Amino acid sequence: MRPLHVFAQTVLASLFSVLVGCGSVNSEGDIGVGGTPSETTAEPLGCVDGPPVLAACIEEPGAFAARAQGRVEATVVELDPTGSDLCFRTSITRVGNVPFDASGLRDDAEWIRVQSDMGEVFRVGVLAEGFRWSTELGESIVLEMFEEQPGFVPLEASFEVRGEGGRLVYWLGLSGSAAGLDVPPELVVEEADATCERTSVCIDRWEQRSVRVTSGATTERVGYGRSASLDALTFLHGGLDVQTGSTACPDGFVARAAAAAWPTALGP
Repeated sequence: MRPLHVFAQTVLASLFSVLVGCGSVNSEGDIGVGGTPSETTAEPLGCVDGPPVLAACIEEPGAFAARAQGRVEATVVELDPTGSDLCFRTSITRVGNVPFDASGLRDDAEWIRVQSDMGEVFRVGVLAEGFRWSTELGESIVLEMFEEQPGFVPLEASFEVRGEGGRLVYWLGLSGSAAGLDVPPELVVEEADATCERTSVCIDRWEQRSVRVTSGATTERVGYGRSASLDALTFLHGGLDVQTGSTACPDGFVARAAAAAWPTALGP
């Protein structure tokens, strides 16, 4: 986990768009569809309208802002408490992209309540399709959070929770490339083939790409926005957008990678 350079002072750019300063990257639609069959699957490939919902938040930002390196040791004091979507609305408490429905509300997050080693009690929420907390009541956990976006460069962020014995409970990473993701040691994530080519007013063209993921003895190609079970972990491809053309806007670029992982459920 990287050290915390900026947390409370960082203003997050919107993750609904991977194009900084030039509007939506989807404004002009698709200009082609390509790709090759998966190494381990045969799902059809093509353009995806947007990345999947993928985010994590804490309800008490002071628990991280007051700590060196954004690290908190805590104990789980409640499983599945009622959470507030306000946690996901505020950039100071959130990592990731969270589109809201027409009412502005979400009720699909998974929550735990924890008490830190300094006595703060707060809830931790995760938005990721298929994710369920694997922690137990009374379990000691470590939460680490990092984010940085100094100027017109890709967002760098990570959110990681580990349980007793150092086991991975949840990891979320954001970067400008697959190679830039702060991946936990249980995983290897590499850029793979293009599945779609797109364009916009500011960017001549860019590609949506799949990733090649290794966990233990299992390696699988995972399509843009898809998930896969690898060894003992579930991996969610949150999007990989790579600019291949020219830029018409002075501050425009496409460079975004997002991913998450958590233990694969063994049963109900």
